[in-house]
Amino acid sequence: MTPDQFRKLTKTYGAEPRRWPQGTQEAALGFMKSHPAEAQVALAEATQLDGMLDRHIVAAPDSALGQRIISSAPAARAIWQHARLWWQGAAIAGLGIAGALAGALMIGIFRAPDAAEYNDGAHVVTAFDDISYELDE
Repeated sequence: MTPDQFRKLTKTYGAEPRRWPQGTQEAALGFMKSHPAEAQVALAEATQLDGMLDRHIVAAPDSALGQRIISSAPAARAIWQHARLWWQGAAIAGLGIAGALAGALMIGIFRAPDAAEYNDGAHVVTAFDDISYELDE
């Protein structure tokens, strides 16, 4: 471990070796043994910052803050609003199915008599046109 890496480690994780990542603890402890003067400078700076952070106390929020947060939250949708959206989608799907069935029924009604006249199978009946082909005999 280089001196720069050790300084970065102590600035990031503090002076306590138990806070350092598992993969770097051995290398950092080895650096402390091989370079005690440089390690002491970095640890002193980190210890000072750790002490300031440990002394800092965050005040508990007052109940008015909690009430403001709760009152600003959007209201939950009522169950009938969810059901209304579902029924609207079902109605649109139902209209599409009804249109398809009505179209199929109309094609069957208008084309059935035409198709009954042909018994030889030499014709094509479509929804758009009635094309008859004469077979060469």
